[in-house]
Amino acid sequence: MIYPVKILDKNNKVKKIISASKLTDEYWKRFYEEEDQIGLMHGPKSANVPPAVRKRIESRHAGLYDFSFSFIN
Repeated sequence: MIYPVKILDKNNKVKKIISASKLTDEYWKRFYEEEDQIGLMHGPKSANVPPAVRKRIESRHAGLYDFSFSFIN
């Protein structure tokens, strides 16, 4: 569950409030963008991912994907 975020100025006054729905939308947008860049479901494409990017994605989404899995025989 994602909660709304309050952004404060230097005087601890609320400067901006980001709603939970906006944060959720942004999270899933970034999730699918990263997934598309890697091509997780297309084995050979995932071989071209730089190691630093692969490590970051694997740590964020640990246990969700098996990178050795492919629909391509």
